[in-house]
Amino acid sequence: METVAVGIEDATRGDLGYLQQLTERAVEAGARYIPVADTSGCASPAEFGDLIARIRAWAPAPVRIGVHCHNDFGVATANAIAGLEAGADDVQVTVGGIGERAGNTAMEEVCAFLAYKGEQIGLYSTADLAGIYGVYNRLREIIRLEEPRNKAIFGKYAFGTAAGIHQAGMLRNPATYEYVEPARFGRERSLLISRHSGRAVLRHLLGELGLEIDKAKLDEIYRTYIFERAESDCEDISVLRERLAADLAPVPG
Repeated sequence: METVAVGIEDATRGDLGYLQQLTERAVEAGARYIPVADTSGCASPAEFGDLIARIRAWAPAPVRIGVHCHNDFGVATANAIAGLEAGADDVQVTVGGIGERAGNTAMEEVCAFLAYKGEQIGLYSTADLAGIYGVYNRLREIIRLEEPRNKAIFGKYAFGTAAGIHQAGMLRNPATYEYVEPARFGRERSLLISRHSGRAVLRHLLGELGLEIDKAKLDEIYRTYIFERAESDCEDISVLRERLAADLAPVPG
């Protein structure tokens, strides 16, 4: 059975009277799917949710409503969720949020939100959460997309911790600062060494290496390997572990 869809382009800048007429006429003519687009990415979540609620009233079930959001304000995911809460049936997404200009609603962000908050709003996704990251990396290879550093869920450092106070808490219990669990999305958490790291991570590494260091020596190591770091970027804790092992290994007698 075929489904007739009538998409409303640039709906967020449309006249409400015209949008109502267009929606109702489309439904009368047999449309059973109405995708609603924030084509220019100009809406706020409140504005978009209100628009979808109106269209839901103009096109009641069994007509399905979809949402198609752009990320010009960085709120495509928030707008999409607002649309779902207002009565939309599905979200048009892209892996990694790729798309025109600043991109579209990111599939992984919506899936993550529904995995943790879906029960609160009565929605769910059947997507294979752990499998999306592999798809994203394959996509990056094909379109030659550089790995982003701080993108939600898929960013290089999305599950990395560099701040000293955060690292101290993470070493005791990852849940202290980690709400979204990396393993659910095919990722791994990491402790990143930067100038913001503290002595707690050094104590942890030295303990793993079986090295007993007094406070004065710890302060010296902190100054050398953390405070006076020449590199501006972060490095994984494993790199510092290897460096400490090489530099502080006992000299054979």
